Amino acid sequence: MTIKWEKYLRGVYSFMMLSVGAPIFVAANQLQNSYPLILTIGILCLIVCCIPKKWVRLLLSLPVMIGCLFTYFPSKIFSLLWVLQFFSSVTEEFFHLSQGKLHYLPEKTAFFLILLLIYLFITLTVDYDYWYAPFLALMGYFMMLTVFREKELLYEMIAVVAVLCVYLAARQFFSIRLLSGNARFQSFTTILLICLFTFSAILPLYLPKVHQSLEETSEPIREYLNDEGLYDTLHEYQLTGSARTGFSENDEQLGGPLYDNGEVVFTANQKVNGYWKIENKNHYTGSGWVEDPDAPIQPIQEFPVDITSYQTVMEEKENITLTLKNQAFLPYPYGNTTLTDFSLASGQTLYYLPESQRFIPVPNESTRLASLQTERLAFTREELKSSQLEADDLENQQTNLQLPKGLPQRIEDLAIELTKNEATLIRKVEAVEQYLKTSGNFRYSKTDTGHTPKERDYVDYFLFDSKIGYCDNFSTAMVVLLRTLGIPARWTKGFTDGIRTGTDEQGNEEYSILNSHAHSWPEVYFPGFGWLPFEPTPSFANPTISQPAAETTEIVHSAEEQPKESENIAETISSEKPEAISSDNTTLTPSYKIVLFSLGVCLSVLLFFLLLFRKSLRWTSYLIYLHFFASTNAVAYQKLLHHLETLVPRKPAESLQAYSQRIEQTFDLDQRFIRLTAQYEAEIYGQQADPVKFDKKTYLELTHIIRKTVYKKVMTKGSSFKK
Repeated sequence: MTIKWEKYLRGVYSFMMLSVGAPIFVAANQLQNSYPLILTIGILCLIVCCIPKKWVRLLLSLPVMIGCLFTYFPSKIFSLLWVLQFFSSVTEEFFHLSQGKLHYLPEKTAFFLILLLIYLFITLTVDYDYWYAPFLALMGYFMMLTVFREKELLYEMIAVVAVLCVYLAARQFFSIRLLSGNARFQSFTTILLICLFTFSAILPLYLPKVHQSLEETSEPIREYLNDEGLYDTLHEYQLTGSARTGFSENDEQLGGPLYDNGEVVFTANQKVNGYWKIENKNHYTGSGWVEDPDAPIQPIQEFPVDITSYQTVMEEKENITLTLKNQAFLPYPYGNTTLTDFSLASGQTLYYLPESQRFIPVPNESTRLASLQTERLAFTREELKSSQLEADDLENQQTNLQLPKGLPQRIEDLAIELTKNEATLIRKVEAVEQYLKTSGNFRYSKTDTGHTPKERDYVDYFLFDSKIGYCDNFSTAMVVLLRTLGIPARWTKGFTDGIRTGTDEQGNEEYSILNSHAHSWPEVYFPGFGWLPFEPTPSFANPTISQPAAETTEIVHSAEEQPKESENIAETISSEKPEAISSDNTTLTPSYKIVLFSLGVCLSVLLFFLLLFRKSLRWTSYLIYLHFFASTNAVAYQKLLHHLETLVPRKPAESLQAYSQRIEQTFDLDQRFIRLTAQYEAEIYGQQADPVKFDKKTYLELTHIIRKTVYKKVMTKGSSFKK
């Protein structure tokens, strides 16, 4: 294949590759009709392929690009004034971006930049055979849209790979057909290409098994990245606002992965740590939990206020101080708890919802201090053996026995099967709890939990199909299973212990409760004891027992979900979304400092060696090109010449023959570079009808000599090659 026709093949490849990305770019920037952009790509490819002089190309390409811009950002009349106004607008947007006034890329600027990139990629592919440049750029762009904008671009990625494979196959076919030399390498690459095609065709057949294996193998790594906040950072980019809190107001549709958020929600000064309750919900819909919008609301007029009361508590009373900022809730521990004081500014009111046991300050716009006094809940399973449900208990707890119509029968069948050998209330509750927690049938994962399919019950799908979930799945499943047995149960939300961060002046321990500590669990009614918490989620301890705070989950919500204050108090209480407190006291532990210091040292050393051996590394990349990609003499010589000119610059108006003489004197190449230069000139100036046979061996030998010489020069304090 001649150089001219090889350029046309590269031009077709550039057009096909970039055209795949055009509709995605247009849709991502909320523009209409991708055909003008595809037509522009085609015209630019034609200009670059047909016109050798780069300045002429640029002069012809600019009107084409301006015409494309006018198509997408039209005015009444196309004129020079429109061109000036457009570029003035782009310049102003660039200025705002540099000043940090814009936190996104405006569509005009984005479109202008994409046209420049398209022209650059076409030039790199057609003139320099950098076929991988548009491929890598498109794949990177698609991955960014997939991660940050949650777009499904699987078929587009397949199309990009298909275009690349077709181009490489066509290129390989013409190389084998027209070049008799280098047969071993051509045969090897052809076999490799066929193997890749075969692998691509067979892979979908085994994809489900591979996906499952990858999930199980990579779970510790993904959980670690989640704990470190990587997914939360990505999720913040996906949302139009930033992630605010781990506590969700809207639980109507449960399911989907969770992203850990390490921001502080509130701090607690206390002697003993434990779970923090926010509220409970009673009505299960089959997809989530809802609350009664007409539930009674009570304003708190004076303090102290008794919150909860239990018979089995610790004897020692404990004083707790909470610091909350912009939170639409008041957390409290299990036990005989009294709210002794709550700081309210002028115009602020604290409300209480008896049905959900929820406190809501309105408005929630400032930092508040809350003082609690509690006798912690303490009970043993042995004490609960005597507790049995009576008819009056069931009559009074009908709200907490509610189940949706159409609940699959197999859920009740499973509950009966689990408890058929148990006689007491506590044993039945424990049987369900242990089945979910320790049977081994279920896997706990925040990142792998999928969304419930439409028309499927949330609990049924978890118990019998996915069997992967986090606290919401396990707690809701336990509540529903118990209700099918006629045992009153309700769904409870709050936070786990938190992280111990220090000690105050009174000797109390200080805990920081983060968004990632948001959690849910079931409460079960025991006559004579009241509502007691249980914990079916694997790796979590009972809410009345302290546990490691690292194994917690959270629910992320967007800042846009924060409604404005309503004049109607009931509407405000049911709609307000809490915000997280940003931590001003974040410190690095010594281990983190060591890791960061070591990482900095390693990066500095790596950067030093990259700078020191940058010239030698450049020749290493050329060796890789010769081994795996080079097929024609002209292109290989052009790349060799380009690399040599970075070491020994050509003089103005210096001929190739004169330059080759200087290269021979510099590197002592035994006249081989002079012969390659003569062959190249004969080929490009038409003095030789047939393409010159690509002498791979000679190119490799010359490159090794030059590379070794460069390395020696670097090691002798960077001596120059220039003469």
